[in-house]
Amino acid sequence: MKKGYLFFLFFLLISELRAQDSVATPYQVDCDQVTYQFSDMATYYYGQYNDDSLQYALAAWEAACGVSEPLVSFKVLYAIEKGNFTETLYDENIVRYLQEYLARAEGSTDNYPNVPADYYQYLRDMAKGLKPLSLPPLERVLVDYYATLNEDVLDNMDSVQLSGTLLYDSYTAYKQRMYNLFGRFHISVEAGAWIPDGDIDVLGSHPLIGFQMGSQWKKISVDLGMSIRFTNAPNYYDVDYYGTTVSTNQHTGVYIGLDVGYIFKQARSHQFRVLGGIGYDAITVIRSTDEEQYNGKFLSSVNLNGGMSYRYYLSRKHYLGLIGKYNLLFFKNSGTSLAGNAFTISLAYGFH
Repeated sequence: MKKGYLFFLFFLLISELRAQDSVATPYQVDCDQVTYQFSDMATYYYGQYNDDSLQYALAAWEAACGVSEPLVSFKVLYAIEKGNFTETLYDENIVRYLQEYLARAEGSTDNYPNVPADYYQYLRDMAKGLKPLSLPPLERVLVDYYATLNEDVLDNMDSVQLSGTLLYDSYTAYKQRMYNLFGRFHISVEAGAWIPDGDIDVLGSHPLIGFQMGSQWKKISVDLGMSIRFTNAPNYYDVDYYGTTVSTNQHTGVYIGLDVGYIFKQARSHQFRVLGGIGYDAITVIRSTDEEQYNGKFLSSVNLNGGMSYRYYLSRKHYLGLIGKYNLLFFKNSGTSLAGNAFTISLAYGFH
């Protein structure tokens, strides 16, 4: 039955070539049917160790319907196993083929090709079988990608020095197009200290925790951040509470703001940027009681800030950072003066 499929397609190809030499309309090959038949034959002949028939089937498949992801994926893994892999097996569309493979192997039905139900699991098993082999860097990247379904394998290609290969250059160009449109998204968490300067020093220093998320376009980054300061003030201070002066040491601080950064120096894993931002800063000076939810009091201020940050990249996607900023604050309090500003310094861990 398998050989019958081969003879069937061979007949169609000969018919098409003859039609092109005449004035007749060329025969239109049904590539859905061809893809199903030959993907099925490829796995069959591979399992039977029938290399001659397998190579003929792959060649006939490509001759009938051109290059496609199901064909490229099989040819790449098969060539790596046989030790004759070259990048002539694919073209500049290799990144699209790899993305299609990933979506289909994970079960996406979008534009799913007409292949046997277990075809992508078969490809993944082929790749897993190649993982124990000692492979050149480019072949190792492809095998790991096909086996693990993890796009981080492509993101980390710098670590194996593949610059100049078609895969690396195509993926770099793809990522650059994505960055130009959406930026390079990142998220980070941070922990540090809030250190007041001026009359607001009565509140004392406080630990802070927070996070940031945003994107980077070339050297410019835009981030939305939030941080929370906690622990009570070391000193009591006076506030007006419904016409009565109340002494309190309550303190909980919240900052929400937008930061803009510019990378002014970068060398290998080290990156320095200057920062500027604007946000909303609030301090709870009297907490609400359980009986009356809205009977507390807080003070609020615009926060204008600027500073610098340093990042050390542990890998292409992960980094440790140090952030230092000076915050201009404008708190007004009927009682103890809270005029002044604050330093913030924090350690951060982030990933793209």
